[in-house]
Amino acid sequence: VMKDIIRGMDLDDKIYPPKAVLDKLDSARNDQLSPADFEARYGSSGDPRLRKIAEIYKAYAKRLFSAGAMDFDDLLYNTARLFREYPDVLSHYQRQFRYVLIDEYQDTNNLQ
Repeated sequence: VMKDIIRGMDLDDKIYPPKAVLDKLDSARNDQLSPADFEARYGSSGDPRLRKIAEIYKAYAKRLFSAGAMDFDDLLYNTARLFREYPDVLSHYQRQFRYVLIDEYQDTNNLQ
């Protein structure tokens, strides 16, 4: 998907390697930045690469949404957003699951 978006925007995949762009988007979602938040933070940045990545992020999110799909980081990001925006849903799951065992804790990120 990312390769297709980068090609569709007529960008050089040597300047915008799909893996590196996905890593940047993963970091953004780990920091709970939506495409709009990312654009607000970097859209007027002096770094033209970050401005373009903001556009790529919007296109990527739109493409996944239109396909009814989410990647792994979307699952984490959207769950955190659901709990943040709907405290009643958070309360429901806090009551249902009093304890959570985390295996491989050293491999988690802030959002997890």
